[in-house]
Amino acid sequence: MTTTKHTPAPWKACNSQVRSDKGIICNMPYISTETEIKLLERDANERLIAAAPDLLAVVEKLLAVPANQIGDVLMLIPSARAAIAKATGKE
Repeated sequence: MTTTKHTPAPWKACNSQVRSDKGIICNMPYISTETEIKLLERDANERLIAAAPDLLAVVEKLLAVPANQIGDVLMLIPSARAAIAKATGKE
């Protein structure tokens, strides 16, 4: 696995920001002239950014499993589903 240099997880989408225990990761500014579609897009981007550490972690674990250990891969499915749910707002 690679050594991460980003702010440690967990990251949370919250009030137009992505935050960690260490503080703000990024701001997703609200611009009063945005259309509803742009607001929905901003919210989706916010969720995807917040899920990035989870997505990275599960893919790194998946790629570290030797090909002959399919059982270990199957154990990662719940983590993968949780990361995808976080990214898509279906958690």
